[in-house]
Amino acid sequence: MKENIETESIEGILEDTPFSDYKIEEIDEGVSTNVFKLVNVEPYYLKILSNNHSLPPILLANKLLLQNDINVPEIVYFKEDNRDFYIEKEIKGESVKNDPTLSKEQIEKIIIEAGKDLAKMNSISVEGVGWIEGVKDNKLYSHEKDYNDYILKNIKSMLNDLSNINVLSNNQIEEIERHILNHQILLDTENTSYLAHGDFCVEHIYHLNGNYSGIIDFGDIRGTSRYHDLAHFYTYNRKYLESLIKGYNSIHKLPSDYMDRIMVEALVFGVSKLWWISKNMPNKLNNHPALELFSEIVYGK
Repeated sequence: MKENIETESIEGILEDTPFSDYKIEEIDEGVSTNVFKLVNVEPYYLKILSNNHSLPPILLANKLLLQNDINVPEIVYFKEDNRDFYIEKEIKGESVKNDPTLSKEQIEKIIIEAGKDLAKMNSISVEGVGWIEGVKDNKLYSHEKDYNDYILKNIKSMLNDLSNINVLSNNQIEEIERHILNHQILLDTENTSYLAHGDFCVEHIYHLNGNYSGIIDFGDIRGTSRYHDLAHFYTYNRKYLESLIKGYNSIHKLPSDYMDRIMVEALVFGVSKLWWISKNMPNKLNNHPALELFSEIVYGK
């Protein structure tokens, strides 16, 4: 979670850097990383890592993303200290979500291009499954060995917690558990996991004058299947999924059962997301998109 960091502290962090004379503006963005805009001739973004984030994997992930010609912010400065931080370039333009002037056709065109970048991102291999924790032999490393260790073994306790606070009924829990069990084979990472953005939605897709410019906010990267980001997008922005898949398929052709895989991944993601929100941001539980997703996947409604 983000900390309360005063501007004076940021001035101290930047004191011996090339950005010491930049104006500092706090950005209310994300929930795990403190973000500050540094304004001068060209704007940059300063991101301060929380204690549960490590700088080396973020640096390597950024390098790999850029090497694969993926439109992401380039990290130009970093420092490992008592408070690790990095500074990155700006992706020009603004979020698709925040621009009401875009037509449906423009949004679809932008998302097709984002789908191409997502497919390239989801082709970068990761050692292990789960949160990116480090770098080993110049490769991104996650601690868990498979999906069970990463999340499946915790699903039952998460569901029980959600039942205890009346977010889900006992009948819903039984149906969700049954559906995941019956489709668990579709979660197989085939001994290879891939880099996932972790919070992929239209909010983090940017455009400039109606043309795709890039993807931002890589504070939740993880190693998982190719379907995690697609499932996240389906949960929040399903009306544009067809456009995303069109772009994705032009780079990496998904199998014929890709929707089944997205659905079960979305179900697992939805449980873990609701559980996390219940612990950290309970005021945002009501009408969460995952609740609608449960009804659709489990009950076909």
